[in-house]
Amino acid sequence: MYVHFPIFQVMFSVVALAVATSDSGYWYRVNLIGLRVRSALSSAIYRKSLRLSNGARKKYTAGEIVNLISVDCQKLQVGHRTRAKKKYF
Repeated sequence: MYVHFPIFQVMFSVVALAVATSDSGYWYRVNLIGLRVRSALSSAIYRKSLRLSNGARKKYTAGEIVNLISVDCQKLQVGHRTRAKKKYF
């Protein structure tokens, strides 16, 4: 009756390894996509900030613009991870 017990241990180990491998690959791709989106958004916002009029440039300093870019992109990337986590689990 317990002759097949080692077979079940091997099967369980193989399945656990497959799940761990696919899970790490999934999160790698999620983080890679988030980084690409953040980079593209930062670039687009920066290009837009270069086209601001002189009146608008007086309203915000360069540091404030960079801070806004950083905060907005970080919120988007965190939101992307949160949605991916909810969808996956």
